[in-house]
Amino acid sequence: MSDTTMSKEKEQEQEKDKKTLTLSRPGRLELKKRVESGLVRQSFSHGRSKTVMVERKTKKSFERSAEGRMREVVARAPELEEPVVPEEVQQTEQVDEQPVVAEPIKNLTEAERATRLQALQSAKLEEDRRRVREEEEAARRIQEQAEAEKRAAEEAERQAAEAAAQAAALGAPDDTLLEALLVKLFADRQIAVAPEVIRFLSARMDRSAAAARALVEALDRRALETGRAVTVPLARAVLRDRAEAEP
Repeated sequence: MSDTTMSKEKEQEQEKDKKTLTLSRPGRLELKKRVESGLVRQSFSHGRSKTVMVERKTKKSFERSAEGRMREVVARAPELEEPVVPEEVQQTEQVDEQPVVAEPIKNLTEAERATRLQALQSAKLEEDRRRVREEEEAARRIQEQAEAEKRAAEEAERQAAEAAAQAAALGAPDDTLLEALLVKLFADRQIAVAPEVIRFLSARMDRSAAAARALVEALDRRALETGRAVTVPLARAVLRDRAEAEP
């Protein structure tokens, strides 16, 4: 066998061993997928945000047209993959939904802890001072009110004593003077009495200043007990009770 024949047979065997280049999908050529990436900012509650990386994989496909040329196949844009949120970010979001509490002092540095303690002590001291001021102001108002009531009572007693002294100096008062004395005694107790009640009392009571003061005091006490105003029926009932109580 000649060398030429052997060479041809060897070339034929090498051609058989070669693999034919074919397409996985007849009539279409596809390139390797291309990965596109971008940043997306996610917002959480309480104003917190996180920037995460989002990847989008695309690929280009080509097919042979009717004219025999290769053209790109335009496919529908794929949807973005849902961003993968790290576990630590999810935990942060869950913590943010809970009520905001003060940062534990044990997690602070020595300087921060000292500053925090000083601020807390200052706030407590200011609160104590404010409470003391309010208590002192309330006590002062109560004392002023008590002093005003005391002065009013002393003034009423003084005026009543003056009226009694004038009545004693004049002797038994007439109807006009007795009615004026009754009006004065009722006014000292801040009791509004109709004129017919004054005339009813002056016509049926003992004609003395002492009797007028005792009768006005009894009418005031009965009105407070019964919750009624000083009227003619009430005056009649008080006069009857006082008459029955006398020996």
